[in-house]
Amino acid sequence: MEGLGFAIPINTAAEITKNLIENDGKNTQNNNSDNNDQTGQRAAIGVMIKELTDSQAAQEGKSYGGVYIVQVTSDEAAAAGIQPGDMIYSFDGTKVTSSAMLSGLLDNHSPGDKVDIVLLRDGEQVEVTTTLTYMQSN
Repeated sequence: MEGLGFAIPINTAAEITKNLIENDGKNTQNNNSDNNDQTGQRAAIGVMIKELTDSQAAQEGKSYGGVYIVQVTSDEAAAAGIQPGDMIYSFDGTKVTSSAMLSGLLDNHSPGDKVDIVLLRDGEQVEVTTTLTYMQSN
């Protein structure tokens, strides 16, 4: 898909890279071990996202930019009612302004945590509660 990008904070990337080098390609810890489970798995919503600026959003026929759901990839997210095309407005009570911010907020959680997410769908706010899953590695 053209224009699809992912962003993570540089501190997170640096810690993961260091950990991979030290452990023969296995990520055995997380950058926030107090809030993540023993396996070192990172929490994820179970969706693929795309961040759009206001001008990119206008080109795609959307009213405003933000972090949009491109695809739902987990049963938990689907069961919560999250749909492709939804925009993530807030996560666990914090307004989301970028994919990097969302990644940072996820670092404060573990797989299995239940979180409240406010989505924008067709100009309306939709509140859902979902169970976070494990970030899939490729």
